Amino acid sequence: MKHWLPAICLAGLPAAAYAQTTLSEVVVTATRTPLRAGQTAKPLSVLSDSLLQARPAATLSQLLGSQPGLYMPGSNLSPGSLQAVYMRGATSGYTLVLLDGLPLYDVSSVEGNFDLNLMPVGALERAEILKGGQSTLYGSDAMAGVIHLISRKSSEKPLSGLARLSYGSFHTLRADASVQLEQKGWGLSLSGGGEGSRGFSSAYDVSAKNKFEADGLQSRYLRGRVSRQLGSRWQLYGTAAYTRYRAGLDAGTYTDDADFRAAVSTLQAGAGAVLRAGNSRWHFNYLFTDTHRRYENDSMSVASTATSRYSLEHYRARTHLVEAYLERRLSARWQWLAGGDLRWQNTDQDYVSISAYGPYRTLPLKAAVAQARTASLYSNLILSELKGFGSAFGIRLNNHSLFSNHLTYSLNPYYRVGNHLRLTANLSTGFRAPSLYALYSAYGNLGLRPETALTTDLGLELSPKRLQLRLVYFHRQTRNGLFFESLNQAPYGRYRNLNRQQAHGIEAEVNLQAGGFVLTANHTYTAGRLFTRRSDGRDTVQGTLLRIPKHLTNLHLSRRLSGKAGASLSLQAVGSRADAYYDARAFKSISLTLPGYVLLGADAYYDPRPQWRIFAQARNLTNRRYEELAGYTGRPLSLTAGVQLNY
Repeated sequence: MKHWLPAICLAGLPAAAYAQTTLSEVVVTATRTPLRAGQTAKPLSVLSDSLLQARPAATLSQLLGSQPGLYMPGSNLSPGSLQAVYMRGATSGYTLVLLDGLPLYDVSSVEGNFDLNLMPVGALERAEILKGGQSTLYGSDAMAGVIHLISRKSSEKPLSGLARLSYGSFHTLRADASVQLEQKGWGLSLSGGGEGSRGFSSAYDVSAKNKFEADGLQSRYLRGRVSRQLGSRWQLYGTAAYTRYRAGLDAGTYTDDADFRAAVSTLQAGAGAVLRAGNSRWHFNYLFTDTHRRYENDSMSVASTATSRYSLEHYRARTHLVEAYLERRLSARWQWLAGGDLRWQNTDQDYVSISAYGPYRTLPLKAAVAQARTASLYSNLILSELKGFGSAFGIRLNNHSLFSNHLTYSLNPYYRVGNHLRLTANLSTGFRAPSLYALYSAYGNLGLRPETALTTDLGLELSPKRLQLRLVYFHRQTRNGLFFESLNQAPYGRYRNLNRQQAHGIEAEVNLQAGGFVLTANHTYTAGRLFTRRSDGRDTVQGTLLRIPKHLTNLHLSRRLSGKAGASLSLQAVGSRADAYYDARAFKSISLTLPGYVLLGADAYYDPRPQWRIFAQARNLTNRRYEELAGYTGRPLSLTAGVQLNY
């Protein structure tokens, strides 16, 4: 209990721009159509534009990790580390990332998840976090929830923009700029920037002598969008983006490596149209994503556990998506959405290494072989509110080129009691196809079946005046979970459908405004078990959820000190969690329990003029030494200061 004393003591303090989503706020992710948050039962949080600008030094992973039900291992690791998304006890790959309503994938990776390093905060206008099974509206990979990133677009002003420059610990320099133009039916939005950081060691130095080499980051991005309004009925748009980063890596858990580098880039291009006709609105979208990942270890410095002196890995993934759907308002209370999409995915992969035994190369994967197609049809009927009652019912049929048809559904009712109390419920099924890596790589298995899930949650929302409370219980059961099975002969492992997983928990949120202070606090309790199927067909408990803290608390307290200045304090308390890693010296997997930790942070700003802001941030104020993941270093004390211009 000692670990939780700081969280308990601070639970009565107030916080900042992390205000829970208001029921009158217009959101789009819950139903794929603009709707007030109070007209959907789904648990939803919003990172608004004002929040993103109030915390200009924060990373996207840092902001997401403060939300209930979300744990972001990687957000406090060295720059360039993979930013995993763990939502409601589900590991990375079960939360779908959207950009402007369209899914982002990297099908060449094990879990197929999109790397959030490739999405800078400066390019975003807001983000919506939708928890619970969302496969009916968004298809595969949305079994635990959806993170919808919404890019900056043209505004109602003829000219607007933002520029930001900051410098901080580990020689970290970050610059972002964006401009939005609106003129005679044309809209143009451009954003770009980059970051350079010397960083710190990825691997955790058990000796605490700080002899491990720093792992830095260099990143660049450029995004653009153009739109055209044709009369009152048609709107056309085109979009393109390119992002690239290079990062230093280490040899693995607790093991330094001075010459291991990663280079990751992604190219996105899309186009679409919206047709308005009476009470109907037709949407047509196309998106192409091309991701390259390259890992090279030239081994001028060879780790004692290394078996090779040189290695080169190359992965390339391409995704095409074509989508059309209809929004139709049937009456003042009823809305209907129906549509379909078609997705093509393929990957090229290659691995080569040189050791004392000579060169080794896996059989290269080619896109002509390693590919898949998914076609879907879906429908969602929405009742906004009838004497306090509202609901949505959706259904989706998925057809995968390697599997048979699969049907998912969702039911989301709510009931409003008076003006301040709302009761919600959600029942949904989920569907997730294995990634191309799990199917076609050297460890792949074309006999894999899709993972499925049944998710339920019950919620209560109370919002009297300046107080908002939300309490949600969730339960998810996943079947046909992916499992990596070790083998005694080459390739010494393969993916199989062995696991069944149960996860349940409680999310509690409070937002309070009093005396000039704003307090936002949330606590997530998550528990679960993993089951493995025995040879006799019966399930046996394998263990608890890996890398998922049972208790996770976030507090944020802010106050505007004057008309020009403000400050905030934040606390994150992460409970103990089970973890495991492979010990290359002992040639076996090691299980351990990582101790919990508490991180304190602070932000401050001063506006010398209406358009200018000077800001500063401190992370890990107590310089706590900890492992966010087994064998990897958590961020030490770090400071950032900068300036922002809005025009």
